[in-house]
Amino acid sequence: METAKLVNHERCRTLLVRDGTNDEEWLRLRRETGIGASESPVICGMSGYGSIVKLYGQKLGLIDRDEENEAMRWGKLLEPVILGQYADETGYTVQANNALFQSIEHPFMLATPDAFDWAARRSFGLIQIKNTGLESDWKDGAPPRVWCQVQHELAVTDLERVTAVALLSGRKLVWIDIIRDDRFINDTLIPRCREFWNRVVSKEGVPQHWIDGSDDEYDAL
Repeated sequence: METAKLVNHERCRTLLVRDGTNDEEWLRLRRETGIGASESPVICGMSGYGSIVKLYGQKLGLIDRDEENEAMRWGKLLEPVILGQYADETGYTVQANNALFQSIEHPFMLATPDAFDWAARRSFGLIQIKNTGLESDWKDGAPPRVWCQVQHELAVTDLERVTAVALLSGRKLVWIDIIRDDRFINDTLIPRCREFWNRVVSKEGVPQHWIDGSDDEYDAL
């Protein structure tokens, strides 16, 4: 089944289905149409990496996007392998996603889940795949940046669960179910993303409360 048909289209729309020929359009929509799930941890101060000031400059086209590094390339190459192994070990039905979704109620919210999964006696949900050498970050569950990212995906798709599937240091596969947190979504995630996007659209500038003194911020300024 085409993944674009697996979400509630009363709550989100499909902006684009990536097919190998429209990568530039895919990147343009992600840059110009709103905020992707991987960007929201920076906006919410839950990333540990990056800077909201730098992200603001990138959205305005004032700062170049980060170039894909070798770790990122390997992450993409290993995604199907990790997904397949998760399916083998759990017996769940999985399907990789190739669609870019946009919230209808909050159109500045975008999401590109890695995959979907479902099985008997188990609710339909999303999958977020990670390949990381930061094994210690996962000892108490999914790290805050991943938790925030998947809450963003749940907000856009109107689903209730994401399973974070992580290959740790290339030798251990773990998976953690994360349930939708409406309080965080409504009180923190959406308001902060709305403020950020309104400033991008209006080119209003950087407010004082965005300044954090990080190296990425220094480089951006």
